[in-house]
Amino acid sequence: MKNLYLLTVFSLVVGSVALVRAGDGRGRSPKKGIGLITVRENKDSWRAKVRSLDVQWHYSWGAEIPSNEPENVEFVPMIWGGRNPESDRSRAMIEALTEAGKDEHVAHLLGFNEPDSDSQANLLVEQALGGWPALMTTGLRLGSPACVHPDNDWMQRFMREADEKKFRVDFVCVHWYGGPNAKSLVDRLRKIHKLYGKPIWITEFAVADWKAKKPEDNKHKPEQVLAFMKEILPALDRLEFVERYAWFPADETSARLSPSALFHEDGSLTTLGRFYAKH
Repeated sequence: MKNLYLLTVFSLVVGSVALVRAGDGRGRSPKKGIGLITVRENKDSWRAKVRSLDVQWHYSWGAEIPSNEPENVEFVPMIWGGRNPESDRSRAMIEALTEAGKDEHVAHLLGFNEPDSDSQANLLVEQALGGWPALMTTGLRLGSPACVHPDNDWMQRFMREADEKKFRVDFVCVHWYGGPNAKSLVDRLRKIHKLYGKPIWITEFAVADWKAKKPEDNKHKPEQVLAFMKEILPALDRLEFVERYAWFPADETSARLSPSALFHEDGSLTTLGRFYAKH
């Protein structure tokens, strides 16, 4: 996703994070999560949003482990990018994540974010493979790079060569920004699962109109997106190979994604956000 986030992957602050293994008895889906940045400029508004959505897990597109993650929410760090796994900062980050895994502050690690996009991690397959052994040393359950398209040449080559090198990839991360067609997404997920033979995490998904120039021109109506969410979330819960999913929290000002927004500008939940929170 060509989004607005400018993140550093080398933040090393490790705090106390509650680890959620499965459902906590409150009725929410054990698969449901959210991606929200936790940079200083965001202050604590991210925390209020995480709590309001009643999710099981949260990630920030970065490796910094928040010290004030809401109770009963698992934080999942991500190695957003990086080309030099041998640098002092990279080694320190890996050591911090390894220690966090030992005392169960974290259990999973997400790989590079859209390395096939020049506006995101922008890595060659060789660079991604070169950095992968360091990620494996953490001992954390490891998610694949999340490509713009999970079945493109970049991703297929990475997965093929990782397998040849006996590199560990425990689950495949998927991004999806299509129309409000639940069957289309389910069919695509089945294809990806068959292609790689691994569990799937949908780390970004939402309904998008890629031709829209401003929010009012978006061809998808909020009620269409809500109907899609009402159909797709139960379907994802039923798919055994889909382990987790996280709706992308677009802004209402986004031309392409405005009908998919979970929050109003004041931080309150949209109608879509309220449904996601209750699921």
